[in-house]
Amino acid sequence: MRPRWLRTLTASAPAVSLAVAAAFPAAAATPSAPRSGTKAQRAQLQQLARKLVEAGAPGVIVRVDDGRGRPVKIAEQATWTRRDHLLKAGDESRMGSNTKTMVATLVLQLVAEGGLALTDPVGKWLPGKVPNGKAITLRMLLNHTGGLFDYTEDAAVRPSMLGKDRRRWTSAKLLAVGVKHDPLFAPGTKWSYSNTGYAALGAVLERVTGASLADLVRDRIARPLGLKHTYYATDSTWHGPHARGYEPDAAHMPPSVPAGFRHFAGARHHGHVLAVVQHQHQVVVRECPDQAVQDRLRGGGTSRLPGDRRERGGSPRNTARWASWSSGPGSLPKPSASRPRIRW
Repeated sequence: MRPRWLRTLTASAPAVSLAVAAAFPAAAATPSAPRSGTKAQRAQLQQLARKLVEAGAPGVIVRVDDGRGRPVKIAEQATWTRRDHLLKAGDESRMGSNTKTMVATLVLQLVAEGGLALTDPVGKWLPGKVPNGKAITLRMLLNHTGGLFDYTEDAAVRPSMLGKDRRRWTSAKLLAVGVKHDPLFAPGTKWSYSNTGYAALGAVLERVTGASLADLVRDRIARPLGLKHTYYATDSTWHGPHARGYEPDAAHMPPSVPAGFRHFAGARHHGHVLAVVQHQHQVVVRECPDQAVQDRLRGGGTSRLPGDRRERGGSPRNTARWASWSSGPGSLPKPSASRPRIRW
């Protein structure tokens, strides 16, 4: 698990974004329940969003769609952020580590097509790039049991995380940073969150397909689902209006954050820093799928990799959403008409 201070730091920043399938599950199950766009629901959600801002969130975006009416879209922001940008519900935002869901989906697509196997050692596809690569399988990388050191803990990456270094980190470079450290444990014996593992998976995908990860996300996920404003970012540029990210300034950082991570580069105001961090290698989203696509996603369901470790409380640590397209009529668009069913 990542250190508590890093999880606190990550959660402290940009606009809080909430996408809810149904704001009131009990009401949604009743045929006579009000549609998601009613004034009463919107007023209640608007009030909750304002309370979040009053509690210290720089901004809040809410989108509620229960499939039976016009979606509710709400954007609230702190007054002091308005001079930087007027937040709108349709603004682009980086989806952070949810990008791993996309990478996992791409891996499982290739498994279904026979191009990969979850039992493949990473060394088969990246010979010499990952120490002990013959013992680390793709399944281990997917469920964070490969034992690879997380590159975000390396001091060389820290200036970029803080916006003080504008260099462009490629997946290959980030992978190299992670694997230069000793493994945390023997493959498959423990669990530890690892961005390095997913950098390795991205490199495997590019090696097997001959296409970039950005092209794979576009051609195998975004385009088939009609997600016209969802893309894999390879640098710090944006395709349209976007939410700004903020971090507390050094004086307002939580006490648990180490000194080396308390000073972000960027304009300071109202106890915050307008972060200029280079958010590379993340998927950018602006929209939710239309109703037809949502229906297909619900039909496809959620697929969990066998043997995944579970967090305290029983929730799976690694869930590959959108990956059960081989299960029937509710499935995702198929790049190949002859795709076989995955069997574990």
